[in-house]
Amino acid sequence: MNLSKFLLLILLYFVMVIPATQALDVHPKKLLQQAKLYKAKGELHKAYTLLQEHQHINSAVKLQLALLADMLGKESYANDLFESLLANKDISNDVKRNIVRFRLKFSVSLQKQLRQAQAWSKQGQCHKAISSYEYLLAFDKTHVKAERGLRRCNSKDLLTQKNSPLSLKPLGLTGKALYQVGQDSNIRAENQELLAGGDTLLKGAYQFQKIELAYKWRANVMSRRVMITPAYDYSQKLFSTTQAEAYDRKSHRFQLKIMSKDPSGLIWRLPISKKWLELGGNDYVRYQQTSPSVSWPQSFANMNGRARIRWQIKNRQYENTLYRPRDGLSQALDYQFTLNISQNVKLKPAAWYRHQSTRSDQSRAYDAIGVKFGAQFNQHKLRYSLNAQYGYFLYQQADTQTQASEGHARENRRTDIRSSIGYSVYKNWNVSFHINYAQQSSNQALYEFDRLKSGLSVRFKF
Repeated sequence: MNLSKFLLLILLYFVMVIPATQALDVHPKKLLQQAKLYKAKGELHKAYTLLQEHQHINSAVKLQLALLADMLGKESYANDLFESLLANKDISNDVKRNIVRFRLKFSVSLQKQLRQAQAWSKQGQCHKAISSYEYLLAFDKTHVKAERGLRRCNSKDLLTQKNSPLSLKPLGLTGKALYQVGQDSNIRAENQELLAGGDTLLKGAYQFQKIELAYKWRANVMSRRVMITPAYDYSQKLFSTTQAEAYDRKSHRFQLKIMSKDPSGLIWRLPISKKWLELGGNDYVRYQQTSPSVSWPQSFANMNGRARIRWQIKNRQYENTLYRPRDGLSQALDYQFTLNISQNVKLKPAAWYRHQSTRSDQSRAYDAIGVKFGAQFNQHKLRYSLNAQYGYFLYQQADTQTQASEGHARENRRTDIRSSIGYSVYKNWNVSFHINYAQQSSNQALYEFDRLKSGLSVRFKF
């Protein structure tokens, strides 16, 4: 054998025989078992590297490699591997169907992960959402939304660090404006505190304006989102006749509204306010009020709804020394259930209890109970509503103002009915017309009345 043939045999040995021998030493089952062991330890990249080096052995190894590539976010490479497997005639139809099924399930799981990350972000738990967003960046179907979510979470105003108990972000100024004109058949019923014997029926037209400004803030308190809204509103109601000037009123109110929504659907609210009321051009009364409430989802007869319990506490301080004995505290507790009959129809039954105490004038202290029923129907840009309420008021002592010889405490029974129709002119513009009827019967004639009031309103939000 000459030297050239000897060198050629040596070259063939290194190029063909040694690689073939090494390939025979790698058994597919042992290879897949090793890859499975890596995956069990969470070492996905080691399993991926091992399978990638030996993907030529058989289709089972290539299939596992494709699955791992998808899991590691190497979407384009995984797609190429899956397409080559689906085009392979040696692979059974059952395996191909499993491949298609896996790809669909994996796509669905990506969307679920995206929704979960978005939910964490909305709850102020960006430290949980960021890792999911970073993983989802690798996939075409979730890249855009994941990038948007990651950008929001990385902003200093929205990011809630694990060790940061509080973060605050301003959301901007909002406002409401209302203008209303109407007719009132019994103006004196506007304020029963001013009733006196021998008063004649007083009726006339009125105009009412109100403007409210609020600045919304979003806070993350201990990984819980809380909306904080300080607000101010001013309103005035002016009657057209000089006889009714004593009932003209103006008010200023400062309010702090706090609201939080739990992922389970539980919503709690805590509005706190202070109000100054001017009547007939003179300071009349000041109010301090808070109305904590909680509401939760509730269903009835296969229909979705929402239940709410509210507790209202109001403190009154009169400016006029004549009314100072009537200073005091009032409390009210009500329960309301909103039932969605359909997408456009809602029913709102409710029940309430109220207690009012006074400093010394017990003829103005009372206990009251009542029921209320409301219905609302929406049709395109129109909204119809009907509300009816009945209340029974029992006062603690006889009213000395009526000079009743019997000396019985006052008992009032009041019925209120209100109907309205509203039309959405534009996104932030709304026009409505309403009619209110009130009727009160009492064991003291001074406090019996009928009242019919109608009005046309224009509302604007900004």
